[in-house]
Amino acid sequence: MQKNLTKGSPEESFTVMVDFPAPTSLWQRLLVRLKLRRLQKKYVLRPLLVINVSRVCAKMSDLPEELTGGNITKALEHATWEHLDKIIYIVAVGLQNNGREPSKSLLKTIRDNFDLQDLLRILPLVLKQRNLPSLLEMIVMVKGPSILDNITKPTPEEVPAGEVLQLTLKEE
Repeated sequence: MQKNLTKGSPEESFTVMVDFPAPTSLWQRLLVRLKLRRLQKKYVLRPLLVINVSRVCAKMSDLPEELTGGNITKALEHATWEHLDKIIYIVAVGLQNNGREPSKSLLKTIRDNFDLQDLLRILPLVLKQRNLPSLLEMIVMVKGPSILDNITKPTPEEVPAGEVLQLTLKEE
């Protein structure tokens, strides 16, 4: 499959052209001739909707730490197959990006027609479209206000006047 990527800033869109394999059976060739099956599909990666950012972040939090920290494409090259469905889901959310769960047909198309290199090319673009600068913001977004419950706040009597207030996490 060949990909044509047009680059842009996170506020802009990325266009991904996917070439599907040539039809092998007579039935598939007939569908192509009748224009019921395409040999090329165009996907536009727009900045993710808030609900889709939440979905992507939730799936990212399910991945092990060694996959989410640092260079994700390098880590994914060595990832086990158990995480492949999560990666396919993240790519599908980014490609569909309409506020709904990714369609089963899109998940099947990605699973059947994309290879690992295709996923590794598109995944960083999807993650870039989240517009989240750090992993910490992603974790706070997924865990929500419950993460703030683990922070101890000193009382005003414990903090002398003019000193900087420092918050510490509770040990669990």
